[in-house]
Amino acid sequence: MTGPATPAQDGPELAAKVELLALRHAALREEVQRAQAAEALTRSRLSQALADALLAVARAEADGRAAAAKAYRAAAEPSIRDRRRNRVKRRLDRALVRLRSVGGALVIARSGLWARASGGVSAMAAYARRGADPTAQPAALLDQAWYLATYPDVAAGRLAPLVHYIARGWAEGRSPHPLFDRAFYAARNAEALAATGLSSLEHFVHVGAARGCDPHPLFSIDHYVAQAPELGQTGENPLAHYLREGWRRDLSPHPLF
Repeated sequence: MTGPATPAQDGPELAAKVELLALRHAALREEVQRAQAAEALTRSRLSQALADALLAVARAEADGRAAAAKAYRAAAEPSIRDRRRNRVKRRLDRALVRLRSVGGALVIARSGLWARASGGVSAMAAYARRGADPTAQPAALLDQAWYLATYPDVAAGRLAPLVHYIARGWAEGRSPHPLFDRAFYAARNAEALAATGLSSLEHFVHVGAARGCDPHPLFSIDHYVAQAPELGQTGENPLAHYLREGWRRDLSPHPLF
């Protein structure tokens, strides 16, 4: 009769089982590592594919913006006017202001800021006659109510804001509109302004917009014209277009908006 197994007899069998389990564990660990590596590789490939797709989209959008900007500038180029203002002309403006509405109309007409489709000197005189009336809006890139609220001394005076801006406001460092930052525009176009003697707004209207000069840190002309392809045909001032209808169409003035 065989007696119970002794520890010495069980030792080799247990060692074999332990070794087998260790081998199985190592094999499973290797399999898990291979699966993890494959998953990481798949994720890496997916991430790369996504990055490539996003880069392709960004390049396509950039190409589209560049094409739209080129088309707009070609359409707007004929509207560029070689205007210059010297001290004599500025003194004449200040003298004309004393002639009240007629003088104010002449100041506006000489600046070229009044929209041509909105009437001639008679319309300008009618506007100038209303003085610092916050409900009167000139056919120009000047926000009358904003200008009067921003500059109380103008509101307390008799001059119409557009006349005030042309005759003296620009030289005093005032901005004509919340979407036209005089300091920003002047800093980026200092050489051109010094060469022509124009105010920031005059330069923007007659030259700057057609050449892609942004009027405000948060208004990008190249970004905007890419959303309004008709500007590549009309050459209309993008800021004027935005204020007239672009905002109603929910067009974005800047990539951050």
